[in-house]
Amino acid sequence: MATLAGAVTSARLTLKVHRFEVLAVSVAAIVVAASSLIVTYRLNAVGVTTHCLVAWLTSGPDSVGACADPVSRWASINEDEAGKIAAAMALLPWAIGLLVGVPLVGRELEARTAAMAWSLSGSRRRWLAGRLGPVLLLVLGLSVVGGVAMAILETARSGDGVWHNLYQDAELFGAPVVAHALAGLGIGVLVGALMGRTLPALIVGGLVAIVLFNVGQIEHQAYLPASVFDNPNVMAVPVGGGVNPDDVKLVMDPDLDYRFQTSDGQLLTREAAIATVPAGTTDVASWLVTHYALIFEGPSTALTSSWQLAETVGFGGLGGLLVLLTFPVVERARPT
Repeated sequence: MATLAGAVTSARLTLKVHRFEVLAVSVAAIVVAASSLIVTYRLNAVGVTTHCLVAWLTSGPDSVGACADPVSRWASINEDEAGKIAAAMALLPWAIGLLVGVPLVGRELEARTAAMAWSLSGSRRRWLAGRLGPVLLLVLGLSVVGGVAMAILETARSGDGVWHNLYQDAELFGAPVVAHALAGLGIGVLVGALMGRTLPALIVGGLVAIVLFNVGQIEHQAYLPASVFDNPNVMAVPVGGGVNPDDVKLVMDPDLDYRFQTSDGQLLTREAAIATVPAGTTDVASWLVTHYALIFEGPSTALTSSWQLAETVGFGGLGGLLVLLTFPVVERARPT
């Protein structure tokens, strides 16, 4: 009981000492999450159908008739409002980790109160663990809220996978958001402990975060199968003609998603379309592109999930490693 009470007291003290940073990142995360849900509601309220989105993308705005107005309004919200939130989510998790991580050790060294704090705690490791606990929970909580809210928005703005493929923003929603926040925290805590100055450490940490984010973006593109780069974002092939033999093979690529459109405008998933292929057909892909219009939607959901797992493990593991490396740095630090 005494240990629990001590941990609670330590957590309250840590959050109080860093109340400005805690308040700043909490407000930012709540604002972005709330904005995500509001824009999701606005997108869904337009009531645009997948058929309208397909018609707009494959035929152009001058050929869609009654679909023109709802698709135009939906696309405007998607690009202007949802796009800004996506840009914010690229920055937010890193900022959360850095802003609360840098001053955790750096401020104590800068204010020359580290020696007293360490002596009162009995050991430097115990002191650092006590400070990291509540901050880690805060970072996890805020990043989970942001990641879930953004996942809801991304599902809405994808237009059922036709307008916007989730792979494009795979690092901006779900588990990768939490991993980025942990990486930001690890960078912040370690750089703050090494430099002992909060502002310089924040600048250096920010630069490191930018480099890591861009490395992630490069790897994100490299993770795609080469066939993706041979296809436009959305492709319509008329029934019965205009199909390159190599493109026919791509129809059955498990890393790529296609939709099939019947002559009366009905949209079928690949599974539903395959179910209509006569028994005994030897070349299923050729049969499909002969009888249906073909719409390429982008990397598959399975590929998106696979990349998100890789990014989560990579950045989350990096964040954990950097936090662990902070312990020996603090052990060897010489407070001025």
